[in-house]
Amino acid sequence: MSAGSVSVAHTHRGNAATILLAGAAVGVLDGLFAIVLRVFVYRSGTAEQVFQGIARGLIGPAALQGGHASALLGLVLHFTIATIWAIVFWVAVGQFAGLRRVLQTTAGTIAVGALFGAFVWLVMRFGVIPMAGLGGRTIQVRQFLVMLIGHMVVVGQPLAWIIARRARDADQRVSGSASQGVRSD
Repeated sequence: MSAGSVSVAHTHRGNAATILLAGAAVGVLDGLFAIVLRVFVYRSGTAEQVFQGIARGLIGPAALQGGHASALLGLVLHFTIATIWAIVFWVAVGQFAGLRRVLQTTAGTIAVGALFGAFVWLVMRFGVIPMAGLGGRTIQVRQFLVMLIGHMVVVGQPLAWIIARRARDADQRVSGSASQGVRSD
């Protein structure tokens, strides 16, 4: 195995680790956000019901009577979706040099995180949730804004901070290698 193949393998493991870390952070924070809203703010259910509601999108109304099993399925789906959003953000950062430049600053990272979190909420609310058969309910403006702002914080910010740091580190390695005359491919 050549030094180049070791470097490439390490990079792929690093990419996967970054994506999984970002997905896990979003999964935890967004899950806690949903639980706090449902259980403590709206007083409309339990933590288990939050995840049963997610499972309902896959297995239908039976999820609401599925106990711990359907809640576990919902939890797995929740973390899967969070990881998919991490992949989407990772790919966007990898494809757009301008986005990587904006993420070089604290203000840029905050702004990109907020915008991406809002984008995630809009796609989920008007795309994924209705396609899963869960979007029949109307939403009040106040609830919509709470969810929008919440996603800007608990989804967009962790994605931006975790992935931006990794992108900065990768850019520094590439620029350091280039300045030493070493190819980074």
